[in-house]
Amino acid sequence: MMKPFNDVLKESLFFFKTNFRSICAVVLPVIIPLEIFYGICDALYQEGDDSILWLASGAGLLMMPVYQGALILYLASVLTDEYLPVKTCYQRALKYWLPLMAVYILSSLAIATGFLLLIIPGLMVMGRLAFAEFYCLLRNKSGYEALWDSWQNSRKEQWQLVGGLILIPVAIVIPLLLLESFLNLLGLAGPVFAFISSILSSIGFTLSTIFAFRMYTLDPERYSVHVAPEDNQGLIE
Repeated sequence: MMKPFNDVLKESLFFFKTNFRSICAVVLPVIIPLEIFYGICDALYQEGDDSILWLASGAGLLMMPVYQGALILYLASVLTDEYLPVKTCYQRALKYWLPLMAVYILSSLAIATGFLLLIIPGLMVMGRLAFAEFYCLLRNKSGYEALWDSWQNSRKEQWQLVGGLILIPVAIVIPLLLLESFLNLLGLAGPVFAFISSILSSIGFTLSTIFAFRMYTLDPERYSVHVAPEDNQGLIE
């Protein structure tokens, strides 16, 4: 029997609050330089020249497997009471850069294709592929294998996953947008606020990963891992 949606959300939020400082320590070393780079790209952007936008998007895509992988490895290490150091999380995440990149690119294409067909298929694909990055990192799967395993093993949770992966970003973004609108009325919004807002959003969005990871760990057969020894195998079964 599946755990109620509200309980999973509460547990995810509790984990987020309890480990907030460590989560920030994991993601901010990459997020802050990226946001500075985005700000520079935005300042250099000229209408009609989209090359700078492609550069910013490419940088974000290249770095996503690094900090997202480090975050997932840290989450898994908390459950095993290992509490991996940030440096170790990044070292191990780098070894999975290529398969994780494949996961993110292929899943994005699959979700986009689903939304082109209709909204419901897109949402279904989003839910069914939500475990792929965990299979990649924690089961040592290739990009394709991780996507396939996620698709095969997330049927029961797919709509709970969809609900959480939509609700959490919306709950984070809307207050920031309202605050920005208010500051615009006062003439106080600017690059500094945009930078801070982006940092806060990035930290908040880690809650989506925590939520999906909590859903992943609810099945004891699906989640049975330990931190590997010094053989550089990451987290394996």
